[in-house]
Amino acid sequence: MRFRWTPVASAEDEDEDTQLLFEARRQMSLLEEASLTPLPKPEYLFRYEFESAGRRHVMTIHDWEAQATYAHYKRRYGGPSQALEKMAEYYEDRMATMNPHLFVGNMKKRPRQFILIGVLRSPAIQTAEMQHQLF
Repeated sequence: MRFRWTPVASAEDEDEDTQLLFEARRQMSLLEEASLTPLPKPEYLFRYEFESAGRRHVMTIHDWEAQATYAHYKRRYGGPSQALEKMAEYYEDRMATMNPHLFVGNMKKRPRQFILIGVLRSPAIQTAEMQHQLF
């Protein structure tokens, strides 16, 4: 699984992906009356490239977590290039050790096209133990 990014300004063919990112950053809390502070305007589209059943897939990450991680890393590590380097380290190198599960979904407008809406990390050992307990 490879982690990639593209600047939003140069992603001309990503209009729908960019729109979804803008909508996600305006997301309101369902549990609290006060609204959440919106994330900064997305600077990058983040993607995973992977193979499944012998086919190559490239999916933009629509989960707000990637954008929030970028904003946090940019503040913490001093700028965009450092943030992207740390994100690649986490989302590609470290994530591979966390038994990642990709959550995909589709939209009514394009029912046969799937988008990546979230990434679940779970320890592989714990998953194997839980599976063993079922039988």
